[in-house]
Amino acid sequence: MPPRRSKRAESAADQLQEAIDALGAIRRGRFTDDDDLDAIYRHALGVVRKLGGRVQRLERDLRNERANAVGEPPDNKPVLESTTLWDYPVQSYGENKKGDSRYQGVTPAFIIYNMVQRYTEPGDLVLDPMCGSGTTIDVCHEEKREVIGYDINPIRDDIQRNDARVIPLQDDSVDMVFIDSPYGDNVDYSEHPENIGNLSAEQDDFYDALAEVAEELYRVLKPGKTLGWLIGDQWVKRRFTPVGFNIYTMLTEQIGFIPVDAICVTRRNQSSNTGLWHYRALKHNFYLRGYKHLFIVRKPERRETIDQQPRTIKVGIDRHTRNPESRSWRKYK
Repeated sequence: MPPRRSKRAESAADQLQEAIDALGAIRRGRFTDDDDLDAIYRHALGVVRKLGGRVQRLERDLRNERANAVGEPPDNKPVLESTTLWDYPVQSYGENKKGDSRYQGVTPAFIIYNMVQRYTEPGDLVLDPMCGSGTTIDVCHEEKREVIGYDINPIRDDIQRNDARVIPLQDDSVDMVFIDSPYGDNVDYSEHPENIGNLSAEQDDFYDALAEVAEELYRVLKPGKTLGWLIGDQWVKRRFTPVGFNIYTMLTEQIGFIPVDAICVTRRNQSSNTGLWHYRALKHNFYLRGYKHLFIVRKPERRETIDQQPRTIKVGIDRHTRNPESRSWRKYK
């Protein structure tokens, strides 16, 4: 028979009932004015989102504890994604921590796990040129992959200090690349003068710098092998910048990568994912960033050719003139 309810279970049940009561109040018009309505809505929405994360973690723990009780190995591995919509309630998985969830802009470990499982074999070499808190290193070690992690401002001994625009590896030497790059100067990663995250996504300098990174990744990646590039768009001061689309164009039109697919990765733990920010977005008629792009591309096999004509597109704003500037993308040689 089911065990008696604990105080924690009673608390969760009470919170769920709060959300149900709020829904009933809104449906029946039981609020005094618009501010009262928004207060009820924000509170209930926060409760539901909090409970959703707890339920998913509880489901995982139940599966693992049942396996432990009957003597089976725990199922600590994420499922492989079968669609182009990826949504993870927490940053890491399993018993061993992967990366640091407190790190600014930390990558969900599930993304790297899916990339590693789909596009590499045990013993293959994975490169992360902007390794941050080391999530890629931790996932690869657990999955028996060789890995090299660089960062302009390393915070761990197993991350090598290096600028991603000049990678000290031989041509055609890496089996997979994963990169979670800055998407503007909206996040304070470090004060290092060469940090690309100090450049604005509204200026050409930002895209020129990331194009240098992409050329190096193309050079070191083996023919036919895969690159995963995680990138977000920007909305600052009532101006939207489609950073992801610009990066995708750069990878395929300028550098010469072949498209594999485009994934939408739900953003859950950013600072704007609160009832207050959702209220502001509705009140002032703008959108919060709900997802990041994961562009999966591959380097052509040597026998493949790309029929590609040079094209001119508009990217960013020149930092000196502040006027749109046309740039001719050059294909990687």
